[in-house]
Amino acid sequence: MFDVRPLLTRRRLLRLGLGGGLVVGVGAFALGWDLLRSRPVRTGLQVLSDDEAAVAIGVADAYFPPGNPFGRAAVDVDVAGVLDAYMSELYPRERRGLKVLLRGLDRWPQLALSGGAFSTMTLADRQAVLHAFDDSSIPERRLIGTVLRTVSCMALFEDAQLLRGIGHRQGCGLPIYDDSDAGIG
Repeated sequence: MFDVRPLLTRRRLLRLGLGGGLVVGVGAFALGWDLLRSRPVRTGLQVLSDDEAAVAIGVADAYFPPGNPFGRAAVDVDVAGVLDAYMSELYPRERRGLKVLLRGLDRWPQLALSGGAFSTMTLADRQAVLHAFDDSSIPERRLIGTVLRTVSCMALFEDAQLLRGIGHRQGCGLPIYDDSDAGIG
Protein backbone atom coordinates (compact mmCIF):
# COMPACT_ATOMS: atom_id res chain seq x y z
CA MET A 1 0.00 0.00 0.00
CA PHE A 2 2.33 2.65 1.22
CA ASP A 3 5.89 2.85 0.04
CA VAL A 4 7.87 3.66 3.16
CA ARG A 5 11.44 4.45 2.23
CA PRO A 6 13.70 6.49 4.44
CA LEU A 7 14.17 10.07 3.35
CA LEU A 8 17.91 10.02 4.03
CA THR A 9 19.73 6.91 3.04
CA ARG A 10 23.45 6.44 3.48
CA ARG A 11 24.00 7.11 -0.19
CA ARG A 12 21.97 10.34 -0.17
CA LEU A 13 23.67 11.52 3.00
CA LEU A 14 27.08 10.81 1.45
CA ARG A 15 26.14 12.74 -1.70
CA LEU A 16 24.85 15.64 0.39
CA GLY A 17 28.01 15.74 2.51
CA LEU A 18 30.33 15.57 -0.49
CA GLY A 19 28.32 18.18 -2.37
CA GLY A 20 28.26 20.52 0.63
CA GLY A 21 31.97 20.02 1.22
CA LEU A 22 32.69 20.78 -2.43
CA VAL A 23 30.64 23.99 -2.29
CA VAL A 24 32.42 25.12 0.89
CA GLY A 25 35.82 24.22 -0.60
CA VAL A 26 35.20 26.13 -3.84
CA GLY A 27 33.91 29.11 -1.85
CA ALA A 28 36.98 29.12 0.40
CA PHE A 29 39.27 28.89 -2.64
CA ALA A 30 37.46 31.78 -4.35
CA LEU A 31 37.66 33.92 -1.21
CA GLY A 32 41.34 33.11 -0.75
CA TRP A 33 42.05 33.92 -4.37
CA ASP A 34 40.21 37.25 -4.04
CA LEU A 35 42.12 38.18 -0.89
CA LEU A 36 45.58 37.15 -2.13
CA ARG A 37 45.56 38.13 -5.80
CA SER A 38 47.62 41.08 -6.92
CA ARG A 39 45.72 44.24 -7.80
CA PRO A 40 46.83 47.33 -9.74
CA VAL A 41 48.20 50.14 -7.60
CA ARG A 42 46.11 53.29 -7.23
CA THR A 43 47.32 56.25 -9.26
CA GLY A 44 49.75 58.35 -7.23
CA LEU A 45 50.46 55.59 -4.68
CA GLN A 46 53.21 52.99 -4.44
CA VAL A 47 51.52 50.02 -2.74
CA LEU A 48 47.77 50.35 -2.14
CA SER A 49 45.12 49.49 -4.71
CA ASP A 50 41.89 51.45 -5.08
CA ASP A 51 39.96 48.95 -2.91
CA GLU A 52 42.56 48.89 -0.14
CA ALA A 53 42.82 52.69 -0.09
CA ALA A 54 39.02 52.96 0.10
CA VAL A 55 38.94 50.60 3.10
CA ALA A 56 41.70 52.54 4.90
CA ILE A 57 39.89 55.82 4.26
CA GLY A 58 36.61 54.21 5.42
CA VAL A 59 38.16 53.05 8.71
CA ALA A 60 39.70 56.46 9.40
CA ASP A 61 36.42 58.18 8.48
CA ALA A 62 34.50 55.91 10.88
CA TYR A 63 36.77 56.88 13.78
CA PHE A 64 37.20 60.55 12.76
CA PRO A 65 33.98 61.60 10.97
CA PRO A 66 33.29 65.23 10.06
CA GLY A 67 32.29 67.22 13.14
CA ASN A 68 34.14 65.03 15.65
CA PRO A 69 35.33 66.62 18.93
CA PHE A 70 38.95 66.78 17.74
CA GLY A 71 38.08 69.25 15.00
CA ARG A 72 39.88 67.31 12.29
CA ALA A 73 38.13 64.75 10.09
CA ALA A 74 39.65 61.94 8.07
CA VAL A 75 38.54 63.64 4.86
CA ASP A 76 40.84 66.59 5.74
CA VAL A 77 43.97 64.40 5.74
CA ASP A 78 45.60 62.22 3.06
CA VAL A 79 44.95 58.91 4.85
CA ALA A 80 45.73 56.71 1.84
CA GLY A 81 48.95 58.61 1.06
CA VAL A 82 50.35 58.34 4.59
CA LEU A 83 49.44 54.65 4.92
CA ASP A 84 50.88 53.94 1.47
CA ALA A 85 54.16 55.65 2.37
CA TYR A 86 54.34 53.63 5.59
CA MET A 87 53.56 50.35 3.85
CA SER A 88 56.12 50.99 1.12
CA GLU A 89 58.85 50.78 3.79
CA LEU A 90 57.67 47.45 5.19
CA TYR A 91 59.06 44.04 4.28
CA PRO A 92 57.01 42.33 1.54
CA ARG A 93 55.56 39.77 3.96
CA GLU A 94 54.26 42.44 6.37
CA ARG A 95 53.02 44.56 3.46
CA ARG A 96 51.09 41.58 2.07
CA GLY A 97 49.63 40.90 5.53
CA LEU A 98 48.30 44.44 5.88
CA LYS A 99 46.88 44.34 2.36
CA VAL A 100 45.09 41.05 3.11
CA LEU A 101 43.80 42.53 6.38
CA LEU A 102 42.33 45.53 4.52
CA ARG A 103 40.82 43.29 1.84
CA GLY A 104 39.45 40.94 4.50
CA LEU A 105 37.75 43.82 6.30
CA ASP A 106 36.21 44.89 3.00
CA ARG A 107 34.70 41.40 2.60
CA TRP A 108 33.82 40.88 6.28
CA PRO A 109 30.25 42.27 6.14
CA GLN A 110 29.52 40.07 3.11
CA LEU A 111 30.82 36.97 4.90
CA ALA A 112 28.79 37.85 7.98
CA LEU A 113 25.74 38.31 5.69
CA SER A 114 25.17 41.80 7.06
CA GLY A 115 25.64 43.95 3.99
CA GLY A 116 27.87 44.79 1.08
CA ALA A 117 31.55 45.65 1.00
CA PHE A 118 32.86 47.67 3.96
CA SER A 119 34.14 50.43 1.67
CA THR A 120 30.64 51.03 0.27
CA MET A 121 28.73 51.00 3.59
CA THR A 122 27.28 54.08 5.22
CA LEU A 123 29.19 55.78 8.03
CA ALA A 124 26.90 54.33 10.72
CA ASP A 125 27.25 50.80 9.32
CA ARG A 126 31.06 51.09 9.13
CA GLN A 127 31.15 52.32 12.72
CA ALA A 128 28.97 49.37 13.80
CA VAL A 129 31.33 46.88 12.11
CA LEU A 130 34.39 48.45 13.74
CA HIS A 131 32.72 48.64 17.17
CA ALA A 132 31.95 44.93 16.84
CA PHE A 133 35.69 44.33 16.49
CA ASP A 134 36.57 46.67 19.36
CA ASP A 135 33.92 45.25 21.73
CA SER A 136 34.50 41.58 20.90
CA SER A 137 35.13 39.07 23.68
CA ILE A 138 37.67 37.35 21.40
CA PRO A 139 41.13 38.86 21.98
CA GLU A 140 42.32 38.17 18.43
CA ARG A 141 39.36 40.01 16.99
CA ARG A 142 40.04 43.01 19.25
CA LEU A 143 43.66 42.90 18.10
CA ILE A 144 42.57 43.02 14.46
CA GLY A 145 40.44 46.07 15.30
CA THR A 146 43.39 47.73 17.02
CA VAL A 147 45.70 47.12 14.06
CA LEU A 148 43.11 48.45 11.61
CA ARG A 149 42.51 51.53 13.74
CA THR A 150 46.21 52.22 14.17
CA VAL A 151 47.33 51.86 10.56
CA SER A 152 44.29 53.58 9.07
CA CYS A 153 44.27 56.52 11.49
CA MET A 154 48.05 56.98 11.41
CA ALA A 155 47.71 60.08 9.22
CA LEU A 156 45.43 61.71 11.77
CA PHE A 157 47.69 60.81 14.70
CA GLU A 158 50.51 62.69 12.96
CA ASP A 159 48.46 65.69 11.82
CA ALA A 160 49.81 68.90 13.38
CA GLN A 161 46.41 70.61 13.54
CA LEU A 162 44.84 67.65 15.38
CA LEU A 163 47.76 67.44 17.80
CA ARG A 164 47.48 71.16 18.59
CA GLY A 165 43.73 70.75 19.03
CA ILE A 166 44.17 68.14 21.75
CA GLY A 167 46.97 70.09 23.43
CA HIS A 168 49.81 67.76 22.50
CA ARG A 169 53.26 69.34 22.53
CA GLN A 170 56.02 67.84 20.50
CA GLY A 171 59.48 67.47 21.88
CA CYS A 172 60.76 66.62 25.33
CA GLY A 173 58.36 68.88 27.21
CA LEU A 174 60.97 71.36 28.44
CA PRO A 175 60.12 75.03 28.04
CA ILE A 176 61.46 76.61 24.88
CA TYR A 177 63.02 80.01 25.41
CA ASP A 178 63.55 82.56 22.74
CA ASP A 179 67.17 83.61 23.18
CA SER A 180 67.21 86.22 20.40
CA ASP A 181 66.77 89.14 22.84
CA ALA A 182 68.76 87.69 25.74
CA GLY A 183 72.11 88.95 24.48
CA ILE A 184 73.44 85.44 24.04
CA GLY A 185 75.59 84.67 21.08
